[in-house]
Amino acid sequence: MSSSWQINVTLLLNVLKQLLSQKPNVVIRENGAYLKHDSSSGSTINVITNRGSLNASNIVFLPGPYAKNVSALLGLDLNMTLWELPTFYARRLTNVSTITPNWFDDSFAGYSPESDKSLYAGYVRIEPHFLVDPKRALVWPDQRTNIPDQLLLNVTQWWLRTHMEKFVDPDDIKSAPNTCLASILPDGGYLLDYVPVNDNGKRMVMGAGGWAMKYIPVFADILTDLVLGTTANKSYARYLDQFIFNRPAVSYQMYQLPQFSPLAQHQPLSLRIPAKSCSEIL
Repeated sequence: MSSSWQINVTLLLNVLKQLLSQKPNVVIRENGAYLKHDSSSGSTINVITNRGSLNASNIVFLPGPYAKNVSALLGLDLNMTLWELPTFYARRLTNVSTITPNWFDDSFAGYSPESDKSLYAGYVRIEPHFLVDPKRALVWPDQRTNIPDQLLLNVTQWWLRTHMEKFVDPDDIKSAPNTCLASILPDGGYLLDYVPVNDNGKRMVMGAGGWAMKYIPVFADILTDLVLGTTANKSYARYLDQFIFNRPAVSYQMYQLPQFSPLAQHQPLSLRIPAKSCSEIL
């Protein structure tokens, strides 16, 4: 947490990763993709990934913009759309010493000036957090173009002229090379629920949808309680119906998956995870 009360997400994730690496019952395996699972053995779930297989007693899926992809592999057609949101950088005026984050408008996320080591040194990062063109909705992450929406740029420039003209030059704006994918459910809410598949037995949980970073501490508690089956007596229990798969504004369809059969090219990994000692997070 900085003196401006901003959270350095990159630093936070790196610290959490280091802490997890010190836990004997946690294995961090990067660049792995879920392919399928087999829960026919009863107490454990055998998970097949593009890097091999592993066993776990529970699974928590946090797929971000790939929620629809993972859901499809689970036999669900999740009603979710993706939107490309750009990151803009506006040049900071030389006579300005301090710029405070623009928290008073939820449509934008503003940050302090980039460091001298940044590619955007001397610029202030501005991210629009709203949607303007329904024709630009995506279904799958690989449809991303990384091309900023001109309408978003126009509105951002107008907002800067109206609210930040004393701090930045609204006509000197650069765009980051990659857009950010926002995964939006029909009701704009979040998904925190057991995966509704026949062989689940309340052992697979998914968290997806929306801009959830600011709620991560609470959502982590909820997902943990779902895995442990300890949500009944929690203060938030009466609100859980607002986060389930089967709610009026969020629709999904189920379809039959092919019979599970281990793929010959996916050999078991040499490093085994004790089934009862941890839950695998994919």
